Amino acid sequence: MLTYWERVLNGLVYELYFPEEVHGAGLRLFELVEAARLPDVNALPETERLPRLRQKFEELHDGAHPLRVALDKLQTLDTVRIIEGKA
Repeated sequence: MLTYWERVLNGLVYELYFPEEVHGAGLRLFELVEAARLPDVNALPETERLPRLRQKFEELHDGAHPLRVALDKLQTLDTVRIIEGKA
């Protein structure tokens, strides 16, 4: 689960720093994250934070979810592959 949330954050950073390449691939990660309606974990009691994040993770990690599809496509961009040492 932690790896997935890290991928989401990295994807947002890539969109910030390389918007032309990311948008050129038809990816709009900020819009997808906004549409995903992530829970405000700081507003939740501490005991509810992890269960709510897990629930949202299970929803977003589904292979057909638009955010998951976008994150997978992001991995095909040359810039991302170079940065992540996969080129």
